[in-house]
Amino acid sequence: MRISLLAWGTRGDVEPFVALGQGLQRAGHDVSIAASTDLARLVTDRGLTYQPFFIDMAAAFNADTSREWVEHSIGPHREGRHLNRVMSEMAPVAAEGLERIVGNADALISGMLTYESALSAATHLGLKHIRGLMAPMTPTASGRALLYPPLSRRESRINLYASLLFEAALFQLVKPGGDVIRARLDVPRGTYRGYLQMSRATPTLVGVSPQVIPQPDDWRGLVDVTGYWHVPAPDDYIPPERLRTFLETSPAPFYIGFGSMPSSRPQELWAMLCRALDDTGERAVVRFRWRDWQPHEVPDNICVIDEAPFDWLFPRTAGVVHHGGSGTTGTALRAGVPQWIVPHMADQPYFGRRVQQLGVGPAPVHLHKLTAAKLAHALRTLRQNAVMQRRARVLGEQVRAEDGVSRAVDVVERMWG
Repeated sequence: MRISLLAWGTRGDVEPFVALGQGLQRAGHDVSIAASTDLARLVTDRGLTYQPFFIDMAAAFNADTSREWVEHSIGPHREGRHLNRVMSEMAPVAAEGLERIVGNADALISGMLTYESALSAATHLGLKHIRGLMAPMTPTASGRALLYPPLSRRESRINLYASLLFEAALFQLVKPGGDVIRARLDVPRGTYRGYLQMSRATPTLVGVSPQVIPQPDDWRGLVDVTGYWHVPAPDDYIPPERLRTFLETSPAPFYIGFGSMPSSRPQELWAMLCRALDDTGERAVVRFRWRDWQPHEVPDNICVIDEAPFDWLFPRTAGVVHHGGSGTTGTALRAGVPQWIVPHMADQPYFGRRVQQLGVGPAPVHLHKLTAAKLAHALRTLRQNAVMQRRARVLGEQVRAEDGVSRAVDVVERMWG
């Protein structure tokens, strides 16, 4: 079967689809992955066929509109307005790529931001279609499986009603891309009722550990929480000498990095980080991908890196401080070390909350409320809390025992024959 995976997004959005694509290819399918041009090597280096969305996502994420989305998403309503602007601007590029890709596929697996567009195309062209998500998006009464639950630790109809409202809002956010592709395919404009009917009939895979997203009873028959779709570190990875020496010096350092998240105040964040490390006497491996600024001087207690496989790096650290992306959260869990999440946007507050509820990290602090004192307190907690460290080790063993890719491939083949 010719399967196209629509991996629209930054590296953290694309890597899980690469892992799933490898699993499907090993099972004998003809797999291609559509991603932005700056991530082509991520696909081809893993032996998969690449199809382009003609956009540099790293550059686009540092554009004014996307940066405003990341930095001013205080609460779901304001974040929704920013996301709608970003999606409207990117919709023509996504639609052009999707129009070209669907002509060479028997089946599609789409992510959250390509889902509504792919749903329209698949329905019109008679293609098989599965939704692949890295966060919980399906309505439920369970607060543990809901992005914005009124009651995060309970099952309640209040949660279910809130999740239905969220689903309606999400449809309005992703609809611009669908409108463009429907116009290109000469398909009538989408309605929310039609979207719900098609959505309820579309199988959904969630590439996250069931330890993190316990599968609610009201998802049975609709959603499979498979475990993480994990890309392991290359067997031949050799770290730079500076990083190797830094990691071998006791005590183990922390890792601090915010992934692809842009910032308009990198100097302020850098100074905050340096103060927190000085106050605690700690060391850290730091990865900040700020295109327009780099520190002129780096103190001895910091090792700045550009790239390193997290699967290799995190087990060598005392703990991980990060933005709360699904993949980074999962890799820290697999490493068996405690973590602290500084959410910026989207699903990141959810994973910050779940890390705390699972007992493997302190309560998250949103980027807008981050201070040197709060970072220092979190580092002390990660270093000194033996219960948290023990819980992280146990949970790490459980997550490493899962094989999310194999489970997802089994589900796909069972659904599609």
